[in-house]
Amino acid sequence: MPQIVIGLVGKIASGKDSVKKHLEENYPAESYRFSSILREVLATLHLEANRGNIQKLSSGLRQVFGEDLLAKTMAGKIKKAGENKNLKIIILDGIRRPADIIFIRNQKNFFLIGIEASPEIRYQRVVSRNENAGDQEKTYEEFLQEDNNESEKNIQEMINQADFLLDNNSDFDSLFKQLDKIIGTIKEKDDIWK
Repeated sequence: MPQIVIGLVGKIASGKDSVKKHLEENYPAESYRFSSILREVLATLHLEANRGNIQKLSSGLRQVFGEDLLAKTMAGKIKKAGENKNLKIIILDGIRRPADIIFIRNQKNFFLIGIEASPEIRYQRVVSRNENAGDQEKTYEEFLQEDNNESEKNIQEMINQADFLLDNNSDFDSLFKQLDKIIGTIKEKDDIWK
């Protein structure tokens, strides 16, 4: 696995998608999102892909098949992506639990980036982007309740373990400057960029 693997961890609407898009647009990068696997299952079952269903499915699958189920799936995707020699960065979007990175955490080319933003800012983003069914009608209290669901409970612990932190309480320019600085630091440490 010669590519850099960057794991993104952050609470709901902290800015993971913006970070991912910036990396894809400015570096030879490809991304994989944990929730995409769950959305595919929900679509196959003709169930609405709202945040509640995604969280329930994730919890149920992990209880039945093990905490590392999605990690195994992602490890396979990383291995396949590693065949692309032009690719420099593989992004894992939406890490929520220690088990999500169990197969790659100790690799020298893995870096965990935590993204932080205040609950008020994140709520405004959820409502305005309307990514999941029902997001536009969500109250702040409902948002905070979802923020404390079982699938979200380990996120702060994972952020605390991050190799790098991004503060996303401002604008995109500030976020992307921080991100580019992190990539510069990673480039200095890793020989695949030479």
